[in-house]
Amino acid sequence: MNSIPEWADTIVSPLDEKLGLTITELTAERVVGSIPVDGNQQPFGLLHGGASGVVVETLASMGALAHGYPDRVGVGVDLNVTHVRAVRAGRVTGTA
Repeated sequence: MNSIPEWADTIVSPLDEKLGLTITELTAERVVGSIPVDGNQQPFGLLHGGASGVVVETLASMGALAHGYPDRVGVGVDLNVTHVRAVRAGRVTGTA
């Protein structure tokens, strides 16, 4: 069963919304989210690496928040993204 805490609805990122990021699971142990490839491509039709970075940053930050929100807030301070393969269509899902 997927769970999304009520507080998650109060934390909205305009960039996440523009990318179409949806979070389908959010617990202190696991965060799952995805974005559509369509509309988030670089000029050659592949998913833009920056979009991948946004997914990584958001899922990790939301996982950190799940450990202490609202008393403690965690945000990203360093990001290193390695692309495994090119994607041209569908959705890309990340798990943190």
